[in-house]
Amino acid sequence: MVRSFAFAPRYADPRSAALPLLLGTRTHGPQLCLCASRPSYDALTTATANHPHCHPRRPPLLSALEPSRVAPLTIYAVGDVQGCYDSLQRLVERLAFDPTRDRFWFTGDLVNRGGQSLETLRYIKGLGEAAVAVLGNHDLHLVAESVKPLERRQKNADLRRVLEAPDGEELITWLRHRPLLHYDPDLRFVMVHAGLSPQWNLERARGEADRVERELRDKDFKNVLLRMYGDKPGGWSRRLKGLDRTRATINVFTRLRFCDTQGQLNFDAKGAPGTQPPGYYPWFEVPGHKARDFRVVTGHWSALGRFEGMGVYGTDTGCVWGGSLTALKLGAQPEFISVPSTRRDGEDSDSADEMGDRD
Repeated sequence: MVRSFAFAPRYADPRSAALPLLLGTRTHGPQLCLCASRPSYDALTTATANHPHCHPRRPPLLSALEPSRVAPLTIYAVGDVQGCYDSLQRLVERLAFDPTRDRFWFTGDLVNRGGQSLETLRYIKGLGEAAVAVLGNHDLHLVAESVKPLERRQKNADLRRVLEAPDGEELITWLRHRPLLHYDPDLRFVMVHAGLSPQWNLERARGEADRVERELRDKDFKNVLLRMYGDKPGGWSRRLKGLDRTRATINVFTRLRFCDTQGQLNFDAKGAPGTQPPGYYPWFEVPGHKARDFRVVTGHWSALGRFEGMGVYGTDTGCVWGGSLTALKLGAQPEFISVPSTRRDGEDSDSADEMGDRD
């Protein structure tokens, strides 16, 4: 993006407008350096070459003045980490990820079962604006555990490390404020953890996500978290109200794999496409679903694995099960990049969320 400057009309060469801000002004003894006199672009460039000590940290002129030569941000959407911090660092190294020029999108389920959920949360939170993460079912489970009385919490050692850490409350609050849906209008990419209801267009999906996100950040969030669990209602409907609608919406965003033509979820079918009972379809293949003029990147479904089809990209490749951790480089032609998991197959991976979902 080209930034405009209020004093730009004073320059015959428009490139010169940016240079005083980029190069600043310095004096040399009693005389003012040419850099301060706002000369033409060519004269100023010559002056800079003659006085390199004036601007020891100046950025390259061409990259600052010719946006077409500035490399765009590279965005990587990363599948379920589930507390596999060592595997995440292996992926960071493989991508040569640089938070000053790259961005991570995390498809949810940052925590649970990998043994390093605390380290994972600290790292991703520490990336600040260089990372976006949506909520997965295991993330919501951790946040819900934090509001339960101690005697009712599950005996999950990995999650307990987060809950009992000195910065545990800060990490939980940060996690609770993550979105359910992230959308980039320039890329025309949507990121959710599990999927979208076949009844939703983009506007409806964003509206439902926004409504639940507000509830999770409201003063009554504890009540929402403790009552969000359940398989009823079986699917989203515009006729639903209150917590029933909230529960149905959360189930779509964080638990969906298969559903019927009415958007009713099958919570028991968790295998690969083709293993579901008759009358159910992968959510992105439901006949008559709302048209999608955008692409979707998801995690959650390890049996689906690395997937590309119908404008949908699946990135959960079972890192926590000893598979791989996968990133999708977003762009006109998305590219999958994976690293082997640092975990042995199934190592300490028996923990499920409150509804028994291991993905």
